[in-house]
Amino acid sequence: MMRIPRWVWSPLVLLPLGLLWGVLIVLAVTETMAWQLIVIGSLGGIFALMFVALFWYRRERNAYRERYLLEQKMQQERAEMVARLQEKNEELETLLYAATHDLRVPLVTIQGFTERSRKAVAELQRIVTLPYRAEELCRLARPLIEEELPRNFARIASSSERMDVLVKALLRIARLDRSAPRGERLAMNALMKRVCDGLAFHLQEADAEVQIGDLPDCWGDPGEIEQLFTNLVDNAVKYRDPVRKLVIRITGSTLKERAIYAVSDTGIGIKKEHQGQIWLLFSRLNPRGPTVGDGIGLALVQRIAKRHGGAVWLTSEPGQGSTFSVALPTRPRDATARTSLFSEGETP
Repeated sequence: MMRIPRWVWSPLVLLPLGLLWGVLIVLAVTETMAWQLIVIGSLGGIFALMFVALFWYRRERNAYRERYLLEQKMQQERAEMVARLQEKNEELETLLYAATHDLRVPLVTIQGFTERSRKAVAELQRIVTLPYRAEELCRLARPLIEEELPRNFARIASSSERMDVLVKALLRIARLDRSAPRGERLAMNALMKRVCDGLAFHLQEADAEVQIGDLPDCWGDPGEIEQLFTNLVDNAVKYRDPVRKLVIRITGSTLKERAIYAVSDTGIGIKKEHQGQIWLLFSRLNPRGPTVGDGIGLALVQRIAKRHGGAVWLTSEPGQGSTFSVALPTRPRDATARTSLFSEGETP
């Protein structure tokens, strides 16, 4: 709450009151007309002084209020800037880790099998120079030509493809923050229909049933929000339970200025201790499992939600399925500030 400093209002109150009190005393003890006129004139001067003092006080009060509001706005902008810088630093650390660790793994694989191939070629060159009959040379060279070199080249090609996937994923992450999201009112039932139409083949292959409730509208970038829910539905298809029928339920509700959507599935579920890892870039709970992916789907979901001032969180039980909840704004928000929909101390 804004308070006017005492040094601003104290002189304006005490000085005129003191002068008025003195004039009234003089007027009471004076009997001559001349002195009474002088006192009355002084009284008028005091009232004029009080009027000027009141005008000055109001001007100083308004100026102080403007300075106070400006200072509060600057503090808020400074706090938002610090928060954005911290978020950017965390993103840069994640990208740096990906560049130094995740990209290094396939690179080391390529280097290792390239060195093995070089040694295999050197061995072939040595075999060719041996003074043996052609049949004996073929017998010695056949394991290298038919087994060693093809196996090495297959590993090199696989690691190269993995590197290509990682580089493209990094580019997708980098492009996401180049500009503020383009905001407009989104009819979510129509958007969710486009999402399911785009994944129709995968849904049919998985024999999945999709149930879409009456969804409230939200405010956001249509391309990014569609990408967000495409990743969530595709994630439900990828991690479905091989025994139970896959049922995906998409529901929505409103709370204050938020539209909250829930994407629930009957998939394999995620253990409590692993739920924090799923949001990390290139993180996969079972990298050697049958599920194909680049490990950035949920990382993109979280970044898109944050870019819109929203949030995403997970509730899951192994063997029961998972529910991804997404909170998005229902009205336009300042795209440069990207303030969160959740108040301080309030958790999704």
